Amino acid sequence: MAQAAYPISEAAKRAGVSVHQVRIYVQLGLVAPCKTTNGGHGQYDQACVERLRLIHAAVQSGLLLGELKDFFQALDKGNCRALQQQQTTLIARLAARRRAVQTCKALLSRLANRVPAGWPA
Repeated sequence: MAQAAYPISEAAKRAGVSVHQVRIYVQLGLVAPCKTTNGGHGQYDQACVERLRLIHAAVQSGLLLGELKDFFQALDKGNCRALQQQQTTLIARLAARRRAVQTCKALLSRLANRVPAGWPA
C-alpha cells in the first residue's frame, strides 16, 4: 500500500510550519520531497512531516539550522556512529543554551530588582 504524499502546503500545515520554512529546509538539504508530480511539484510523506516537526522543534529550542545538517546527513546515510555523535553534540548544545537562558533570567531578575522605589509601574 502506497503511503500518502502531500503537497508542500499540506505538509507544512501538518508539521506546523510555513511553506516558506519548508522551502528553506529543502534548500538547505534538511528535508527533501519523497516524490515529484508530473508538474514538478514536490510531494511530502509522513516521514517528511515528522522531520519537519523535528526541525521546527529543534529551532524553537535554540538550535541553528546549520547545526542540524550533519545530524540529518548521518541519518540519511544510515551512519549510526556519526548519528550518535551528532545526537550527543546537539544535546550538549541544547544543554548549554538552557544554562545560558537560566543565566539570562537571573540577570534580568537582578536588574529588575534594582529599579528605584517610586518609579512608575
